[in-house]
Formats: sequence, C-alpha cells, structure tokens
Amino acid sequence: MIQLYGVAGSPFVRKVLFVLAVKELPFEHIQQMPFARDPEYLKINPLGKIPSLRDGDVLLCDSTVICEYLEDAYPEHPVYPLDIPGKARARWLEELAGSRVTELAAGIFFQRYMRPKVLKQEPDEALIEKIINKQLPPMLDYLESQVPGEGFLFGDNITLADVSLLSPFVNAGYAGFAVDPSRWPVFVGFMERVKSQPVVATLNERLDDLEDAVGADIDPSLRAELADVRRMSSVLRRFMFPQRDALSTLEIEELGWLSQRDRSRLREATERVTRLAEELEAIRDRAQVVRDQVADLRAEVMNRQMLVLSVVAAIFLPLGLLTGLLGINVGGVPGSGTPWAFWAVCVLLLAICGLQIWLFRKLKLLG
Repeated sequence: MIQLYGVAGSPFVRKVLFVLAVKELPFEHIQQMPFARDPEYLKINPLGKIPSLRDGDVLLCDSTVICEYLEDAYPEHPVYPLDIPGKARARWLEELAGSRVTELAAGIFFQRYMRPKVLKQEPDEALIEKIINKQLPPMLDYLESQVPGEGFLFGDNITLADVSLLSPFVNAGYAGFAVDPSRWPVFVGFMERVKSQPVVATLNERLDDLEDAVGADIDPSLRAELADVRRMSSVLRRFMFPQRDALSTLEIEELGWLSQRDRSRLREATERVTRLAEELEAIRDRAQVVRDQVADLRAEVMNRQMLVLSVVAAIFLPLGLLTGLLGINVGGVPGSGTPWAFWAVCVLLLAICGLQIWLFRKLKLLG
C-alpha cells in the first residue's frame, strides 16, 4: 500500500492528497511534521521536508515529483491535461501557485491569524498592507487573465492545477482575507467552482477531521517529542529571521557593487528564507496546539477516573457504615439467633446498593 508522510495542513501535502483522492488510490497517511529531526524520517527525506511518498520500492520526495509519478504510474483518472502544451501550462500554473502565490497568502495567514491568536503578538500591518495592496494584485491580475469564465482551466474536468490555484486562498481566508469579486470577478467565480467540486469538498472535510483528530490513547513520549519539535523550530527560527532581514536590506539598498543579477538572486534567497521562517513558525505553533490537545485529553481521562473512584466510594460508604454498626457487638449482634438474618442483611445491602446506583444514574453521575 502507498504510504504518505506529512501533515494535512501543509499545502504541499494537500496536493498529493487531492491526487490520491481523484485516482481513488488506497494509502496509509503517516503523520510527520517537517524539520522534526526524526532520524528515521531523515533516512526517507534528508531535507526533513514534507511530503514524502513510498510506493513499494519507490521512495519519492517533493510534492510535484510525487504528483507526476502518481500520474504516470496510475494513469486512470488523470489530474493533468493529456496534450503536451496543456500539461506544460498546468505545470507552470502549479509552480506559480506553489511558490509566489503561496508565499503571499501564507504571509497574510501568519500575520493576521497566527500572530494575534497563537503567538499573542500584534500583526505587522505595514507588511500586510504591502502584500495585499502591492504584491498580491499583480498576481491576481495575471490569474484573472488565465482562468476561464466557465468550467475549469482545461475544460470540464478538474485538474491539479485548478486545486493548486485555490489552495493558498483557502488558507488566507482563515485570516479574513477574500479576493475582491468586483476587481477580479472571473478568478473569484473560478475558485467557487473548484470549491464546489465533490472531490474537493470531500477532501476539505477529511483534512478538517485530520487536523482536529487527536487519538485517545496518549503515548507518554508524545509530549517530549512535541517539546523537541518546538525547541528545534525556535532555534532555527532565531537564525532564519536575522538572515531574512539582512537579505531584505541588501536587496533594497542602492549599492553600486550589486548588479541586477545579484539583486535577483538576493530576492530569490530572501523569498526562500522567508518561506522557511514562516514554515518554522507554523511548525512551532501547531506543535503547541497538539500539546494542548494532549493535555486536555489527559485531564479528561483523569477526571473520568476520579469520578469512577468517587462513585465507588459513595456506594460502599453507607454499606460499610451499616455493617460496622452490626459488627460493634455491644449487647449482642442483632439477629444472631435467627437463621435467616444473614440473608436478610445481604438483601438489604443489595437493595441499598441498587437504590444508590439508580440515584446516581438519575443524577447522570453514571453512564
């Protein structure tokens, strides 16, 4: 069976999940955080990134490589156009969506959602305004000219390129951002059509379930592993952000010894470092969320156990009191001369126990 390594919240893992869903391929989803320093996973992907995929003896990394492999190995239900020019154009739009568009959308999501709600920090409104008003509009203008007014990019069948263009804006929508329908009506209509497709809707529901689900069986080593992930992401983040700032400064400074080619390379390096830094932020924050969920589950399990112990103690307390009074033996044990007295006391105790259980159920202290 195919094995997919990664977490569903990653847009790159999401691409592979879409292909697997369209092709109706059974697979095992192994939860794997990126850059977790897991020795076993580093043997699979030395970069520590996600996703990775194992199909028998085939082991692949990088979402685009994986999707193209699945298309070639399992040609039924294609996710790319069949003609050469169409396939090349689909790959270009997929690359655009996974690089520059995802970078800009992730910047909005991080500043407006992660910083105030998770990190308890003020968002960088200047950066948000720059992304929304200066950097993103040219991309949206281009996408407006590329998507059709009806159907999908390559006819009536949805492809990986369609989903790739939608995915970044879904994440940005969690942060309250929406593409202006009055300025980019064609692209907004296109995204709505992609969202309405059954395979996409089903996939989104499955992703939500995977993000929210935390197993009831708590591995004691999980908290230590989560702490290690957070610690490592914090260490790497401290190195990434100064590098990003330094590269950004060099890019915008008017330095005569920097050629246009040098500036282009600096810009690409800045974008790469920025994406990595933001991904590290997301890793750290998601690890915190999972740790909180594990802590809540442990507290819930402990509360249930304490409730059971309290109910058991409450049931046996009056029974113990009654038998203790009978055993005091001051002036003789009542009923000691009656042969059926012992059984009468047993029936009385059972009746009291039954009455207590009924009362606890009525008070909803027992299931």
